[in-house]
Amino acid sequence: MKHTENNLPEQENTYRTGTTRPVKKKQSLTAVLLMVIILLVGVVTVLGASNLRLLKELTSSPEETLGVVLYENASPIVTQPTLATQEATPATEGTPSPVADAMVSITCARAGGGQVGTGLVLTENGLIVTDAATVENAETIHVQLPDSRIFAATLEGADSQLGLAVLRIDTQGLPHAALCDTPAQVGDVVYGHDLQPTGATVVEVREYALEDGKCLHFLQLSAPLAGGTALLNDRGQLMGFSLESGLALSGSCLRSAAHRLEEPTATPTLGILGEDVPVFYQLYYGMPAGVYVSGLVENGPGQQLGLQPGDVVVSLDQVPLTGISHCQQLLEKYLPGQTLSLVVYRGGKHYSAQITLGVLEEN
Repeated sequence: MKHTENNLPEQENTYRTGTTRPVKKKQSLTAVLLMVIILLVGVVTVLGASNLRLLKELTSSPEETLGVVLYENASPIVTQPTLATQEATPATEGTPSPVADAMVSITCARAGGGQVGTGLVLTENGLIVTDAATVENAETIHVQLPDSRIFAATLEGADSQLGLAVLRIDTQGLPHAALCDTPAQVGDVVYGHDLQPTGATVVEVREYALEDGKCLHFLQLSAPLAGGTALLNDRGQLMGFSLESGLALSGSCLRSAAHRLEEPTATPTLGILGEDVPVFYQLYYGMPAGVYVSGLVENGPGQQLGLQPGDVVVSLDQVPLTGISHCQQLLEKYLPGQTLSLVVYRGGKHYSAQITLGVLEEN
């Protein structure tokens, strides 16, 4: 007869069951992890279901929805290496010149003395901006060009609160400044006419709300520059124009501000309701950055072009868009009626088109 470990006799036709001590629950951690994974999968599924309409819009057949005004196989604008040096200017104007060639001297005569300052030519037909303090209470204003020609100037408008004034001289074919194609950002280095650093950098970008809901952008610098000084980026483009207040008006909205002071003008629009493309959509659906079209203005430029909700406007006038604010700032450089190129992303493909800017209806 065999004996067990406890020296007890082992009976025939019996089975050893082993120890009767409780088994340790070694799989509890694995079970918890499994439950967490199942929960995460459920969350992703719910998010995917909630965005099913967007997914259908993006994957719908382009051949069934596109109008004849869009054409396929557009080059991906964001991959073109020359974009950084391209300047988005209205087609009705001549080729921009180096900013140094667009700087002018301004002499004002007023009771009790005179005032001397500088200005900047914005258009080839004689639109000039300067600091409002330079021309305040001026009886006569004369502008001297870099080629030494002198013209009598008229004051078209001034805003003491903004610190900006607009002059006009009667001539054509003037060299005018190339505006920066992207908004200035905190940390940007400010360069002078000789493309040498001035020692100042952008430390803050401020928004100034206008009555019509639009915004102007002002730059706070680490070191103030004299009023009427042109602020350049490292490519020689105008990123700002310094004012007597110590701030600088951003170059991306300088022309728009000047036209507003010269005479009330309509605000240009694409005729779309847009928003930024969420990072989630870029990662989950592979959508590019740009302006997501959430709606269209009836009979507006976007609807006439054939845009649809769910489209993404990737670039405007060969400038890649980062979002709706960037698009609005870019539009401030143009006027209604001008025709610009744009690239639209739809259904995994890029499409090129030409759009004519409309007039933003005031509510």
